[in-house]
Amino acid sequence: MRSATPSAIVDRVRVADARPALGRCGLAVAAATLAASACTIGDSPASRASITVAEAPAVADGVSGIEVAVSGDADTRITLVVDGDGAGFADADADHGIVTEKSVYLLDDGKATAEVVSTGPGTVLVAVKGERTRTTRTVEFVPIRLAAGSPRPTEYAPGLTVHDVCFAVNSAVGFIMASRLEGLGTFPADGKPVVAERPNNADCPSAAVDDIGWHGWVEFPWGSANGLGTVTLDYFSEELASDGDGVAIDAGADDLDAGFEFLPAVAPLASVRLDLFGVAFPGYVVEAGDPELDTYLSVDLDLNYVNVGPLGGGPAGGVRLGDIHTVPDLEFAGSSSSNDIDAVKTGSDGHATLFFDYADADPGSYALFLTPEGGATVHVTDLVIEEL
Repeated sequence: MRSATPSAIVDRVRVADARPALGRCGLAVAAATLAASACTIGDSPASRASITVAEAPAVADGVSGIEVAVSGDADTRITLVVDGDGAGFADADADHGIVTEKSVYLLDDGKATAEVVSTGPGTVLVAVKGERTRTTRTVEFVPIRLAAGSPRPTEYAPGLTVHDVCFAVNSAVGFIMASRLEGLGTFPADGKPVVAERPNNADCPSAAVDDIGWHGWVEFPWGSANGLGTVTLDYFSEELASDGDGVAIDAGADDLDAGFEFLPAVAPLASVRLDLFGVAFPGYVVEAGDPELDTYLSVDLDLNYVNVGPLGGGPAGGVRLGDIHTVPDLEFAGSSSSNDIDAVKTGSDGHATLFFDYADADPGSYALFLTPEGGATVHVTDLVIEEL
């Protein structure tokens, strides 16, 4: 007679008990070690086979497997089956690299191995398929887990403090991509492959997770205006391009409130939302030289970051100077970087020169205002035009 079906599968590893009093192979679930004897009633090669699996759980990344060792009569072929959502035997020639049934040949020593993988967490049943009985073992696949280390500030960008963030994953393989950023800041929309070698970064997560531990890492730069953000990281078993494989929305630094959202065409194996706590952008200091009257009225400006926090101050190079105007109004005539009032930027040294046409201006004092990119509007200086 055929064996009964397991009534439940719980905890990490469960094995089938033999119930000789029933005159058949019962499959009642009971806690036991993996070395416990499997049911071997019957005289077929399948009924005399036994299964051993590694004690440690595996991670459900669709790639990392757990080895199943089968022993039995030498020079015989048996069939192994897997029962579990997203689980199967690794097979490079199969669709998606997984098959749920695999034929193995027991060599002269009566042994063979196969590798079981899973794209979903949970308990998976591994069995030897036979006419009169099924020899079974169960193994647990734990879910993909990610953690963020402490963001480390590295530099300033217009309106942002840029941090290096080290993320850890309990798999040594795979591909990680950010699908959403919440908060005032920026995050790369392009993903990165997981690396098995821990980066030389003291701020990487170090505490163990599950019985798996951290086995893979990836680093991303995160720009933050206020030092707070939440990023959603998606885990894939293989590389996924951010262009063409979904819909990407990247607001950039001009619209920090929007963050970005990426909708991949392929569903990730895991999606984890992580809070980030970093250093807020300190702001700018604008220093103005004395205005000079020549063909145009000119004024030299030096833009620096506020000297606070772990990065200190320094020149704010490549920062766009927006909303340049005077009160009363003077006609903008150009700058050292561009004659387009919407494209004025500081040089690499944080310096810029502004020019105004004063030929038709009335004598008096003209207050100069501008808004550095990502900063607040500031009153820079007063431009005085004396009566000739």
